[in-house]
Amino acid sequence: MNEMDFLKHKFFDNNNFIEQHLITQTGELKCLQDLPENIRQSFRDNFFKGLKADKAMAFGTDTYNAVDEATNPWSIDFPGWIGPFDPELGRKVFVIGSEPHIQYKYLQTVYGFHTHEKESIHEASKRYFESKYGIFKYLPQILSTFLNVPEEAVFEYCYLTDLIPFAPMKSAGKNAGSINGLNNLIKGTDDWRNIRRSYASVALADEINGVKPDIIVAQGKEVFYEVCQVLLGREFEVGEFEINKLKGRQQYIRLAKWMDIPILSVPHIGSKRMRTFWDSHLSEVKATVDKHL
Repeated sequence: MNEMDFLKHKFFDNNNFIEQHLITQTGELKCLQDLPENIRQSFRDNFFKGLKADKAMAFGTDTYNAVDEATNPWSIDFPGWIGPFDPELGRKVFVIGSEPHIQYKYLQTVYGFHTHEKESIHEASKRYFESKYGIFKYLPQILSTFLNVPEEAVFEYCYLTDLIPFAPMKSAGKNAGSINGLNNLIKGTDDWRNIRRSYASVALADEINGVKPDIIVAQGKEVFYEVCQVLLGREFEVGEFEINKLKGRQQYIRLAKWMDIPILSVPHIGSKRMRTFWDSHLSEVKATVDKHL
């Protein structure tokens, strides 16, 4: 069994819950939202027990209790990958967003990114490549040249995660999909950006070291600067490159470096709001990335 200590650290998993229930013997990620509810809830509860006990995380009981468990239960968005995960090799691409939009109670996978049962890593990568969902539609074209692989094989090399892996689940009556919505849910007990920064400051570097990427891809300007500040401190060099604009607001590719790993910022790939931009400017984004990466 491959041990994944960085995930044990990230989720306070001292009892090897991840290896017993969430991944296969070869390190493939299961479909977490389909696990029995008692397992998903137990994993969630153990995580928040550890989170609240860790003073460095700055997440208190008052904040936890401010959210209605019946309508918006605190839930986890687990990092996603396809195929067996070898801790010695990791993944070449570390894709990071801000915070999850929780669709499933207690536990789910980032963008639902996992291998189906009896599916090879090649079949899984092709399945996601053929998906029409934003991140799966655009990421292969951005990274195929860097990885020197066909576009349909790009996802074999990807690990998807967020600055913070938990949030209240969405419900019909309450918005949990924005900073303002999240702050409204926690009712002034803290500020969501502070919670997100505190968690990332403790866990992010360890997760990157565990994944061993050749590149970090940040989804959007805000995530890029937060990743850089967490990893590099207040002062760091940024290369900012205009994307040849066909219409609309000017967008940029940004580049920094940590431990010889390039940190690449692209306009948010998974956002529905950015879909028009991506559909109109994909070739321009790819050309700018290929030129400066």
